[in-house]
Amino acid sequence: MGLYLIMKQIILAVWLSAFTLMGRLVAEEAADWKSIHLFQGFHYTHFEESPVLSEEEHRMVSALQYISSPASHQILLKEKGEYFAFNVCDLNFWKWEGDVWIKKTTSGVLGYNCTPYFFLLDSQPFSISGSGYWQNQADLFRLNASTGKVEFVPTVDQPENFRGHVYFQTDEGIVTLFGHQFDARLDVYELNKGGFFLDLATSTWQKLNVEWFAPVDQEFEYLDFGQVNDIFSQVETDTYAVLELHQRDAKKSYWLIIDKRDLSIYIKEIPFLQITDSKWIQVMGDTVVHLGRNSSKTATIPISRIMESSKLVGKVVFHTPSFRERYLDGFYLVLVIFPLLMMILGGWWIGWKRKRNSVVDEFEQEFLDEPASGKQVVSWLGRIRPFSGKMIDQDQMDSIFELSEIKNSDLRKVKRSRAIKAVNEFLLEQDRPPAIIRVRDAQDKRVIRYRIELVPFSNYKKQPVKIS
Repeated sequence: MGLYLIMKQIILAVWLSAFTLMGRLVAEEAADWKSIHLFQGFHYTHFEESPVLSEEEHRMVSALQYISSPASHQILLKEKGEYFAFNVCDLNFWKWEGDVWIKKTTSGVLGYNCTPYFFLLDSQPFSISGSGYWQNQADLFRLNASTGKVEFVPTVDQPENFRGHVYFQTDEGIVTLFGHQFDARLDVYELNKGGFFLDLATSTWQKLNVEWFAPVDQEFEYLDFGQVNDIFSQVETDTYAVLELHQRDAKKSYWLIIDKRDLSIYIKEIPFLQITDSKWIQVMGDTVVHLGRNSSKTATIPISRIMESSKLVGKVVFHTPSFRERYLDGFYLVLVIFPLLMMILGGWWIGWKRKRNSVVDEFEQEFLDEPASGKQVVSWLGRIRPFSGKMIDQDQMDSIFELSEIKNSDLRKVKRSRAIKAVNEFLLEQDRPPAIIRVRDAQDKRVIRYRIELVPFSNYKKQPVKIS
């Protein structure tokens, strides 16, 4: 057991020495640094070991302690000779002007966007928020130095409750991968094995998939993340994004390296966690300099050299929507399924109406074929006579014509109309005025009433009444 520990220490020492030697050679060629991450509890220590900090930058780093927040994790970004500082869990930014950090935004929001991703676009700071109190979010904020305000930027198709473990910037936008979708209110907690892309030109999110190459070697079965116990820190260089992983059961650690140029994914097994276990990290081109928590000497990791011995295992591709996603979900459901359903219901309704009307037509034809007899008309006149000089409604008229038992309202309407016509024509044949006059209700023009004015026969020229 003791021999095993001694051999492990020797391997670690050789590994670290090799990295440091290669890294210092690469660092000498690196023109400038891009970002610095200072982790909680270890700020401003041993920066004299940084190979590319100027005297002013040493003062700048030391001055960070005066603007630190309780979260303590701080991030420095450098672009075109300008320096931007951010506190994790603090939705603001500071800019180095002269020999002091000047706060450029005045947002009072704290704790909303812990584990955010800060980036610069044309020297304008932005933030994609990380985990909040209850859920993960992918909200985009512009930290506007001109107005001093933190501005929420609306985006299209924003992923819900999502925080990626990898974020990096390309020429077209922001890529985020291997995240958790989490919302305690909804009892949602699951690993997303793909990711999303934010097109900064259109502020639109697009879904990403990860295609792992097959066959996958036995030692790389963890690539489905089923065996990964810990997903640790990431670091972004000019060309690469690195995610540090660890399998506790197998006692193995890995770097998952994504080439930002073509989104290819590489794997590299490492003897121990390095990026995670740091006091601070500094990125220069594609070289990472870091100071370990238990070390007083910095180590340098040349990612470009590491890629030479890494294994290509996959690629990130844009998601192609399935038939269901394209046509059966969300907006397409309204655009396609609902109109189709309305067409089906409309066709059924038209067919039903035609069938119903055909029944009415049959009754109308029967009525025409068998017109009211003289005896019927005389009988109806006898029933109408008590109402002469009065206004009656349709129900009373149907009772006079003995139509109340007919359930079909259309048929009842036809028979009522034919009966009224028969009565009035019978009277006109005797040179007497119509007895039944249709009148629309004054309050509701849709309602028809009937005024009964049966003029006595004695007031007109008597003619024989034909009774059939």
